[in-house]
Amino acid sequence: MKYIFLITNFLICTSALQAQDTCQGWQKAGSMGRQAQISINICERASGGSGYVTLKNSADTAVQVSYKINFNNGESQSGSTPIKANSETSGSSCFNCAEKNGGGIQSWSVYNIEFEGEVTSSSGNSSNKNKQSSSTSGWEEEEGLLNDDESNEDNSYSNDSYSEESINQKRQREARRAEERRLAQRRAEEKRVKDAIARQNRANAQMEQKAQQDLDSWNNMWDKAGDAVRADQERKWAEMERAREREAEAYKRREAERRQQQQEWERERLREKRERERKKAIEDAKKTFLKSLEDHKIPLFYEHPQAFVLCVSKINNETIKIIPALLYKNSDKQLPYKQDVINSIQKERNVENVQVHGIYSNFEDLKQASKRLYSKGKQRYITVTEANRIEFGKPQNNKTTKTNDSEDFWGNKKKKTKTKKDDDFWDN
Repeated sequence: MKYIFLITNFLICTSALQAQDTCQGWQKAGSMGRQAQISINICERASGGSGYVTLKNSADTAVQVSYKINFNNGESQSGSTPIKANSETSGSSCFNCAEKNGGGIQSWSVYNIEFEGEVTSSSGNSSNKNKQSSSTSGWEEEEGLLNDDESNEDNSYSNDSYSEESINQKRQREARRAEERRLAQRRAEEKRVKDAIARQNRANAQMEQKAQQDLDSWNNMWDKAGDAVRADQERKWAEMERAREREAEAYKRREAERRQQQQEWERERLREKRERERKKAIEDAKKTFLKSLEDHKIPLFYEHPQAFVLCVSKINNETIKIIPALLYKNSDKQLPYKQDVINSIQKERNVENVQVHGIYSNFEDLKQASKRLYSKGKQRYITVTEANRIEFGKPQNNKTTKTNDSEDFWGNKKKKTKTKKDDDFWDN
């Protein structure tokens, strides 16, 4: 019974979650008496497949009923089931109840309605007839005996009408006969009651046996149905568990890919940040270096016979060109004007933004200053180039002239090379 209860609850919960089924509604088996307490409901499942039949008992006692359904396709379905008091059965499968299966309801009937503890009307009428017949036979027998007594009494009185002893004997005899008739009637009634009780007990035993058989059959059926439902549910749970595992694995993969991509994005962001910082550091170093280049004056009077001047041309924010120059004094013992020197360098070397970086009294100091400037520019990410030196005011044929590019720092002829690039300050 517990399996029936559990599976019934499961089916009810499952059907509530599904779409609404199409049902004919509860229809009573009859309009009066016990038949009015039995109802039937025939439904067609909205999800397709077969329909189902449900019976309901509105009485306060259990009942055993039989039913038969006729379908439009000529088929029929019969069944018998017990129903508890004030309850209904679970839906019995009915394939032809669904019109989509080629069936459909044509007619139905409910019969053999037997309530618990009640005997059918025919059996009750038969018992009453037997009782009435037995009672009638007893009264007829008693009336026959009375008739015999009256005839004997007449004969006795005729033979001995004046004998007191005969009257007493007659009365005693009549009393004995009446007692015997009462005993016979009581024994007959007791036998009839015992026979009726025995018949009722046999009928009850047969009913109980049939009910137990039906109950065992239902239990077996529900056990099988429960096993099938349980197996199907376990299969679904296993599929759901596998699906959850697959989803968990997919989620782990997605999370791993997401973390890896985030790490790549973070590395790229850091790389770009470092690159921006590097570029900014380079730009800052270039700006700082270019700002550190001071523009010195060229004195008009100089204590040494000649001046070694280191000039720098700022081509852009990326490149500088180192231009050495050698200045001679004129006849007035004066050095050339600074602006004349700058204009000449810009014209000869085709450069702009020329300034005087330093003035030195000897060649060695000029060489060391040029090396320092070259090294410092390279360290500050500046492209440093070196041009050939330019001489101003060198005396030659009593004329002040400028040296050309074919002479070295000391006025010696330079060796010709195949390259068009100017030699550096050190004739390399």
